[in-house]
Amino acid sequence: MRSLVGEWISNLAMLAILAALVDMILPNGNFRKYTGFIFGLVILVMFINPLLQITNQAEQFNNSVSRNIIAQRTETAVFQSSQTEKGQRERIEQVFRESLEKNLAADLKYKVGLDNAKVKIHFGERNGETDLSVIQRIDISADFKKNRSVNIDPVVIDTSRKLGETIADAEEEEKISEVKEYISGMYDIHVSNIYINRK
Repeated sequence: MRSLVGEWISNLAMLAILAALVDMILPNGNFRKYTGFIFGLVILVMFINPLLQITNQAEQFNNSVSRNIIAQRTETAVFQSSQTEKGQRERIEQVFRESLEKNLAADLKYKVGLDNAKVKIHFGERNGETDLSVIQRIDISADFKKNRSVNIDPVVIDTSRKLGETIADAEEEEKISEVKEYISGMYDIHVSNIYINRK
């Protein structure tokens, strides 16, 4: 019994000396804090272990520690899995949005004649997550003036036009209305949710 106590005390002393040496060698920082915590935990377990063996509770203690380790690993795995799923979902949303925006920009170029449109699509939300099946808003930035032909129009006096409004402005408004109607029909979105910003 005396030899067991002596061995136990010498093991505790050796571990304490090793912890002190590691603490002196390591630079200040988070890693030093973690090693100090781990050594303190090991010393605590070494100190408690003989007391538990004397009271015949060492096996219960080991089982409890094992159960806690398994529970912690399970929680870690579930958390990592959820973070991976969230990252994948965000990446899928990003790829889908970019694809739709490129397709709409290409459609506007080839079917409507806007070859310089920048498109931004905003989706709706359901239960706190992005709902890719509902387009909430579409923003388009385009320079309609670049698409004008340089023809000299004959002078026509039109009394129905507003003061200061030119034929080019009226054509631009007509083109914007045409673009909105086209997008509205294609994506089943109300015209009021399509915003066109002129460059």
